[in-house]
Amino acid sequence: MSGRIIAVLGLCTVAVLESAAPAVVLAQSGYVPRTRIELRTGYDTERSEWVVGGGVRIPAGGRIEVIPAVDFFPGSTVTQWQGNLDAAIRIDRRGLLYVGTGIALLNAQAAGSWVRDVGWNLFAGIHLEGEGSKFGLFAEPRWTVTEGKNPFYFALGVTLAL
Repeated sequence: MSGRIIAVLGLCTVAVLESAAPAVVLAQSGYVPRTRIELRTGYDTERSEWVVGGGVRIPAGGRIEVIPAVDFFPGSTVTQWQGNLDAAIRIDRRGLLYVGTGIALLNAQAAGSWVRDVGWNLFAGIHLEGEGSKFGLFAEPRWTVTEGKNPFYFALGVTLAL
């Protein structure tokens, strides 16, 4: 796992350095920051179950997006969900590639009581959206790092620009 963390942190560093591009370059590149609704699904390899979720990608200036989201684990024998407050940065001039991190609040209900855990998310992805289109597709590997566990899932999703 440490190799993955180092790779994601390295990409985040490059992204921060590249994010200093002026707004003129962003406009010329074809990337237009817009609020987007996202729906996603994936498979959690540690829990061995499917994940469905959604969120909102909100531009926060330049190439940075804030992404509040929630994921549900519908195949679980107990009620489970995960709230996320992530931030992503577009690392290429066209806005296709991004990396990010954020806070995760994991919740599970077992035997009538809720168990909560706090962790952090690491993710990277590609977002494809045609010029002038409101619809897009994305794919991203996601890790949620908590004490003693590092569940991974690969998410596929769609976005709708508002």
